[in-house]
Amino acid sequence: MNLLKDGVLVTLITSSLAGSPRNEPSLENKLLNDQLFNNKKEPELYLDKINSRALSYSEIRKYLDKAYSKIKTPEYINLAVQLARSYVESKDNPYAVSNAGARGLYQIMEESWNEVMNEYSFDHAFDPYLNNIASLKHILRIDTYLRQNYPGFEELPLEQKRDLLNAAYNGGQGRLKSVGWDINAMPKETRDYVKKMRERTLEEEMKLYGLNAKG
Repeated sequence: MNLLKDGVLVTLITSSLAGSPRNEPSLENKLLNDQLFNNKKEPELYLDKINSRALSYSEIRKYLDKAYSKIKTPEYINLAVQLARSYVESKDNPYAVSNAGARGLYQIMEESWNEVMNEYSFDHAFDPYLNNIASLKHILRIDTYLRQNYPGFEELPLEQKRDLLNAAYNGGQGRLKSVGWDINAMPKETRDYVKKMRERTLEEEMKLYGLNAKG
């Protein structure tokens, strides 16, 4: 087995075996466990199929619509923003895992997950709906931090608020504050992320609201 290629799979295997101290493992993890240990023929093919599967636009919309019905957000954290984030973060793959260990559609780190989803173990980060909920809750925490620490945040243009939120989501709110809120002083990865999010959000707004979405 190619360890580099299958690094994601190892994570999934261990999470399915570990279960959850607070909740039962997800159905997907149970199915994964069954395939690994009860079907000896081609478990790797099954795992590859699961891990390479991006959700369709309609599936993403279904999970997001449900999440937004539970969590209220300001206009600058609207549906188009999260549609864009899912694509930029994971290419809409709910089983994506980063080298740093971030999981799911919105690439949530375990520490952030535990801060906003403490009723569920980190195993549940592969659940698309719960990952949506975690991402929205995490962004709202960042939003609160910016409101409390960035002078005049409330008066900023919508796009500038989004850029700051996206920079903090990717590079950390503490780091962003430490460089005087200057996105250009953040690491290249964060600068690129902000740019990709701005471009992809515009694309999603065009899909949702038409060509005149930006007025």
